[in-house]
Amino acid sequence: MIKNLYEEWKKSSALRYESIFHDPIVNSFCQWHSGTDNGRDDKGLIFNAGYEAFIYAFFVGLYRNERRPLVGQTRSFSMEIFRLGDVSTRNTGRKKYTEIQQNIFAALIAKTDLDLVEYDKGNITTDEAVSKIMTTLNEYANAGFYAINEKMSHQEDFFTISENVLNFLNEIKMP
Repeated sequence: MIKNLYEEWKKSSALRYESIFHDPIVNSFCQWHSGTDNGRDDKGLIFNAGYEAFIYAFFVGLYRNERRPLVGQTRSFSMEIFRLGDVSTRNTGRKKYTEIQQNIFAALIAKTDLDLVEYDKGNITTDEAVSKIMTTLNEYANAGFYAINEKMSHQEDFFTISENVLNFLNEIKMP
């Protein structure tokens, strides 16, 4: 049951975020559409791939226990979850994001209003379950993007110091 749901969830390519965050966060934090070729440090960026900014925003929203529905225009990373952290020959030294994928899924199962007994009985389809889980994922990430944007509006250069990426997570007061 859960294993099948996990495998189907990993095939989803519905990582969405509000377009208003593309330039100030996604584009300025990472190498948008230029792969993950370890050039991040040379360019003074926080992350290599755009989806890494999304993952970070998800954890910010999760740690703040805040969800926010997406409104207005959205953008997508157009890649399946199982491809996050893809390792290729040009990315030597990178590790696949399998553990991160598993941890995100576990958090989503805990935080999504999804009756797993009803899913197991077949009263909720896998597509419906994945859709609910993806809504939860995108809403936590969206709340994270808003929190990051808010921090940047008060201290524009805050995230230019790499330690502050972790400091921001550590500052979050758990409810």
